[in-house]
Amino acid sequence: MTVNQPNFIILLLFLLVLGPLIYQLLFQRKVERKIAEMEKGIANLLDNYNSFINAKNVLANKVLTIQKATDYFQKTVDDKVKNLHQMFNSVSEKTNLLYKEREALIEKVQTHVKPLTASLEDLKNQFNKLQESMKKVFGQNDEKWTELANHLDYFSDEIQKMKDHIRERNIDCEL
Repeated sequence: MTVNQPNFIILLLFLLVLGPLIYQLLFQRKVERKIAEMEKGIANLLDNYNSFINAKNVLANKVLTIQKATDYFQKTVDDKVKNLHQMFNSVSEKTNLLYKEREALIEKVQTHVKPLTASLEDLKNQFNKLQESMKKVFGQNDEKWTELANHLDYFSDEIQKMKDHIRERNIDCEL
């Protein structure tokens, strides 16, 4: 046993020294694999994170672009509404002014037409009275007086037409 004992002891010592070394190498290899897997996972996470950040930046830029477009659209709409409101007020003021001027003109025309109409009515009545009185006084010369009466009737009709024409003008002015 003496010869084999040292060999056995050496072998045992060798195994004792070499066993932990082999175990450490195996464990180190396992740790390196885990580290490599973790590095791949970290790289994937980093890629995903970068993709997420890029997508977030793109979305943020799109949101800013949409916000700018919305602000521009709102400003444009506000400007157009303001311009339309000003134009409406201007048209309304001009319409009111024209309406007042029209009313004043109608009133002015009526003040001039009323005396003229009354005068024509009086003139017509006077001619009718003159015609009747002439018929009574001069009943002897019927032919001449009939002719004169016809002329007076014609003249009376002309005066009536003038009166109607003035009324139509007055109505036209009111419209």
